[in-house]
Amino acid sequence: NRLPLTKRLGTALYELVGVAAREAFLSDNGRFGLLVGDEAHHFTQTQVGAAVTSDFSRDGRKHLAAIGLASHDPATDFQGAAHNLIPNRFVFRQRDETLARNSLEWLGVDLEEAPFLLSILREETSPPIGPGRQVPEERRGEMFMRDALNRIGRGKVLGPARLDRAAAITSTPTGGGRSEHREPEAVR
Repeated sequence: NRLPLTKRLGTALYELVGVAAREAFLSDNGRFGLLVGDEAHHFTQTQVGAAVTSDFSRDGRKHLAAIGLASHDPATDFQGAAHNLIPNRFVFRQRDETLARNSLEWLGVDLEEAPFLLSILREETSPPIGPGRQVPEERRGEMFMRDALNRIGRGKVLGPARLDRAAAITSTPTGGGRSEHREPEAVR
């Protein structure tokens, strides 16, 4: 009751999208379905959202469905038996020490055994450098990951190989709903 109307509406929309995705993807239609969301707490903070993420975690594989949620604090956002069924996990740079620690522990890292990984995640993963504190393009997307066999290692998300798509994802949207971007030199 203390949440403002916009927050309640936002939560309801997350739940609606989750329920619609569950109905569409957790059925035997022979097609792969993926529910992707940012800010996992919007899905996991309510009973409906927690039920949706649990259903995807428990039943997704047999229905050719998956869920991908991004979280700043997986220790808080992903709890319970269903979330232990998430085999593939990705942890990107986290500057805050507590959140970095939580992320690595969720990944399965024993920080008593490998405490150096905390500083690597915080300081050497996609590090911002220079006066503008920007991450150089060649360092973007660096992460730690855990695969389905519980192997933990370094990884990197690569951007699109096509120049037009690379330009589009590095652009800033304008108020008109279209991205303004400069074409790379090679395209001109």
